[in-house]
Amino acid sequence: STTTEFQVTSKACVGTLNPGAICRVPLVFSPSGTGLRTGTLVITNNTQKPSQAVSLHGRGIEGRLIYRPGRLSFGRVTLHQPSAVRSITLQNRNPVPITLGTISIDNSDFAFTTTCGGSLDVGNSCAINVTFTPSQKTRESAIISIPDNAMRNPHKVMAVGVGR
Repeated sequence: STTTEFQVTSKACVGTLNPGAICRVPLVFSPSGTGLRTGTLVITNNTQKPSQAVSLHGRGIEGRLIYRPGRLSFGRVTLHQPSAVRSITLQNRNPVPITLGTISIDNSDFAFTTTCGGSLDVGNSCAINVTFTPSQKTRESAIISIPDNAMRNPHKVMAVGVGR
């Protein structure tokens, strides 16, 4: 048996083990937090020492979401007409999936669609496609907020445009 952060992935060592034989126990480490994580693998058997404990150690690190660009500029846009689409690309270069929350934008003159779901798998990318439809003749800005379980959460991208 193991603790929840360290899991045996198969029952490779079930049954009789002949004298001098070796059995490798496959484990996977899934930390629930950052920093040093510990666990114990308990091996039960029918020898004079009925169970043996092996200390397990691993270090949990925070993932990093890569997003580009860090700012969107729409320039001058005709009133009540949608701008050309500007895209933000999110990329996961971590060894584990990144969980994405609900993406939001804080100004209704800016709108977005996204190819991002609730999770961004290892090595994958997705896009947030933003448009600006100005309702007034002035400079406007918005913050696109991207919540996730990676470092520096939530990620924020500023969008700016001018209505004309």
